[in-house]
Amino acid sequence: MHKSTWKLLLPILASAILLLVSTSNATSALSLSKVKPAETYTVTLVPAENGSYTITPKIPEDGKVPAGTILTVQAKPASAYSLDAVYYTVKGGMWGTTSYESFSPTMKITVTKDKKIGATFVPRSLVKDIKVTQDVVYAKPGIKPLKYDVYSPKNAKNLPIVVIIHGGGWSSNNEDIMRGLARELVKDGKYVVFSIDYRWMNKLDGDPQPTCTN
Repeated sequence: MHKSTWKLLLPILASAILLLVSTSNATSALSLSKVKPAETYTVTLVPAENGSYTITPKIPEDGKVPAGTILTVQAKPASAYSLDAVYYTVKGGMWGTTSYESFSPTMKITVTKDKKIGATFVPRSLVKDIKVTQDVVYAKPGIKPLKYDVYSPKNAKNLPIVVIIHGGGWSSNNEDIMRGLARELVKDGKYVVFSIDYRWMNKLDGDPQPTCTN
């Protein structure tokens, strides 16, 4: 090709290359602008009384935690107190909110919704003479196992039994919510208490067929 022709083509080629680079950079910037920010949920910590708890990883000051984060809650009672429960609550369910509890000092919680986290403690004198056996499965008619908890005075023998059936309209709660009443009934050493759970109506237990049509 003649040198004069190259001189004419070089500015055109340089302009074309510059245009391609600019277009590529603009496309990359546009793609980055379309990337969705990471989904987060708000975690609210409820102040504890008569004890404390820590959460790992630490919750940011604004409470925003990335979805899918696994939080480890570690509870510690104050002197003369015992752990009642570590818990978290979320919006939803029959009564507007649903609570989940753990009776061990360590609880792992996966962040999938906005939630409140806390821990409760009771005087050690209230529970030190009570033996608790939790989550005894007495039937499994469907997906959800049916369980009961036993509260008895330590070294109890030949005592009458009280059976507690929790409230919830056949659609919510479980045997755990009645532990306060169970302790009160047992603390004087006169009764053994069974707090039982039951099936929920319709498909609330997770079964493909409803357990009740009414």
